[in-house]
Amino acid sequence: MIITISGKPGSGKSTVAKLLAKKLGWKRFSAGDARGEAAQKLGITIDEFNTRANKDCSLHKFADEMTIRLSKQGNCVMDGWIAWFFLPKSLKVFLNVSPIIAAKRIFQEQQIARRPDECVYKTVAEASRTLKKRMKISRSQFMSIYGKKADFLNLKNYDLVLNTNRSTPEQTCKEILQNMKREY
Repeated sequence: MIITISGKPGSGKSTVAKLLAKKLGWKRFSAGDARGEAAQKLGITIDEFNTRANKDCSLHKFADEMTIRLSKQGNCVMDGWIAWFFLPKSLKVFLNVSPIIAAKRIFQEQQIARRPDECVYKTVAEASRTLKKRMKISRSQFMSIYGKKADFLNLKNYDLVLNTNRSTPEQTCKEILQNMKREY
């Protein structure tokens, strides 16, 4: 079985995926981490990587092909904006969050441990603007490459949609596990 976790930036995709994989004793893979590693190899931030991907679709396809390849390893939790698109037989989860809560989470997390591929935000407002732009660019690129059906913000694409504004990663994980038992 495969669980794909998509969602808005700051919704807890990576955190929930790690926790869920640990609870299930499964592997966890992240398309975002793969893209971040590719950006680091190029010596650029993830935002610069996304800008380059406007002109070079192969940058997106790298992470997309990795998603498919890694999913063949058996039970796993895969987080990524369009992982569900490539793995239609997965339990497809979307994590939603308000823009201001997302920006605050990412800004605060950055103060503790910043991902090497992330740019440094000076304010929550700057984080909010950058995250909104990143989501808009990526959404446009995905739909340009794969068509409108690859719209990760269309909630009809998911089996389970959870709002993480007021829930902890543990609570979100518990809801996914409960739904998993009902669905499978």
